[in-house]
Order: sequence, then structure tokens, then C-alpha cells
Amino acid sequence: MVAVAVGATTPDLFSVNIGTGQRTLIKKSIASDKIKAIGYNSMDNTLYGVADTHPQPSLVKIGAKGGVIQLRQLPAPADG
Repeated sequence: MVAVAVGATTPDLFSVNIGTGQRTLIKKSIASDKIKAIGYNSMDNTLYGVADTHPQPSLVKIGAKGGVIQLRQLPAPADG
């Protein structure tokens, strides 16, 4: 889960226990990694994201402790 706490300006990354609803902070301020979108892949139990890197966006893998690994650059967005 990614959440922005009341009064905060940047999102934090949490794990959530589905049974109890208890959440645990994994990484504070994932915005510092310039991640604009994330998705969960149930096939490999991994979070992936798109980072706003220059000159092109990058596909990144987000580790269990919040570490970010750049996997590859993505095509630049089309103008228009």
C-alpha cells in the first residue's frame, strides 16, 4: 500500500496485514525515487513501478524493503 499521511506531502510505502489491517512502514517518501506509478505482479509477488528518470522513464522493481532497482528504460512518451 502507498499512502500519504495527514499533513504529509510525500507518499510512504507500507505493507498491510490483510487479516488484521495492521500496516507496517517499509520505506518513507518513495517520491524521492521519482516513482509515478506502481503495480503488483502476483506471479512473482513483486511490485513494479515507472520512475520519472531523464531523458526517458524507467521500469523499476521495488524490493521487499523498499529498495528500487532500475530494470530498463522505457520509450519516451509521444508528444501530443
